[in-house]
Amino acid sequence: MSAVEPLLEASERPPHLVQVYQADDAALVSNLLGYLSDGLRRGESAIAIVTGAHREAVVTGLLRSGCDVARQICEGRLTLLLVDDMLERLMVEEKPDAKRFEEHVGTLVRKTLAAANGRGLRVYGEIVGVLWETKQFPAAIRLEQLWHGLQQVLDFSLYCGYPIDVFGKHFDSSIIDALLCAHTHLLPTVTNGYLERALERAMEELLGLDASDVKAKLGDVVANEWGTVPNAEATILWLRRTHPRYADTILESAKIYYHAAVRRFSTGAL
Repeated sequence: MSAVEPLLEASERPPHLVQVYQADDAALVSNLLGYLSDGLRRGESAIAIVTGAHREAVVTGLLRSGCDVARQICEGRLTLLLVDDMLERLMVEEKPDAKRFEEHVGTLVRKTLAAANGRGLRVYGEIVGVLWETKQFPAAIRLEQLWHGLQQVLDFSLYCGYPIDVFGKHFDSSIIDALLCAHTHLLPTVTNGYLERALERAMEELLGLDASDVKAKLGDVVANEWGTVPNAEATILWLRRTHPRYADTILESAKIYYHAAVRRFSTGAL
């Protein structure tokens, strides 16, 4: 079972998930493969709008899991689309057009839901993430609003991927609140605990704060108006908000510790 599955099972309505992944692309691919393959095994349908690199990773991963990708596509249960192609269809004067969104995305979702006969639909998209990466922020926010509006009238789960570095300046509540307000859950950047431990070490060194000090303050300082935030990501948002003078230095140290832990794991040193 993937890290996404418990959230889907616990939600009364299909959730709107988001993951920021630039710190660890492998974690996104792992979650995405679980999200799609778990759904297909349950008899659900799936739509994924991905970059070329992620399309290759999805096809390869699904094949390795025993999924007959060609058959699923032929039967209409799996639809794989490229971000660049979809962007060409949706954008008018560098802005997402609501009519085109309904024509190309809304129609596809409706047709797939109808063919699924109540068995469920899982959608994954990276279009907004690509707009965000190219600094088309108003367009990204508008497209996220269109996705949110579609999910309010149709019954499907939605999972978005954003190439945002949690260690970078753009992962700040003052910047991303407008983008994330439509989502119900922010997925952990990673689930192996390395990020949280790296942050704890860096904060203790510079601020003298231990993990219990920080966790006691997160509930008071980090706003969850738009959804659920994992501890590590909540800690970063808290740092940016309450310690702006030291946040860059702490996060740079944490980034070094995090990647060192990943390297040790990959070489079997842990």
